[in-house]
Amino acid sequence: MTIGLPGTIKRREILTASKLLTVEAEGMPLSKFTKGLMVGTLTLLYCMFIGGSVYNIINHRFRDTDAFIKIFAAVSVIATVGYAAATLLIIKKNRSSLIFTEVGIAGNALISAKYEDLCGYAWESSSGFLTTGQASKEKKKSLFITANKGWFPEVRYATRFGTSVLASFGYYFNSEQIQKVEEIMASRGITRLQDRER
Repeated sequence: MTIGLPGTIKRREILTASKLLTVEAEGMPLSKFTKGLMVGTLTLLYCMFIGGSVYNIINHRFRDTDAFIKIFAAVSVIATVGYAAATLLIIKKNRSSLIFTEVGIAGNALISAKYEDLCGYAWESSSGFLTTGQASKEKKKSLFITANKGWFPEVRYATRFGTSVLASFGYYFNSEQIQKVEEIMASRGITRLQDRER
């Protein structure tokens, strides 16, 4: 019996199957200076929040100090967890490959989907620095996939702007990779949807 969170169990199952295709992530990796600047900014904001709150408690700037302390305790725990998680993500951020196996697709820790959970796919074209992270004006293609179950299945693998979550992680495909993905999806009966532009 395998123990773990449902997402990690699914991811492990996908990655232990036979590999069919690997797509490397593109875009601009964060430099050490940028990571340091981001962590420094987060630390400063965190210290300002905690320090300001403690100062206000000590100086009794609030009429109901007990209520503020209870709220502060809960919010400070949430802020501490958020700060720790954000810092770790910034420091550990690296580009993971997108891997297609016999069972499904797995990319970074946030992306894993079994073929049986997919309903359709399309190719999404995008260009420009803001969308691809690169100065090139050349159109790049990413995979847009839709789920066949769960809450809002048509946007499960989409960003809040309705674009492919795979593109946001820098997964762009060349013509050979596109052909291979088409074969993989067709062999599993996943519907080809209309291509998208952004």
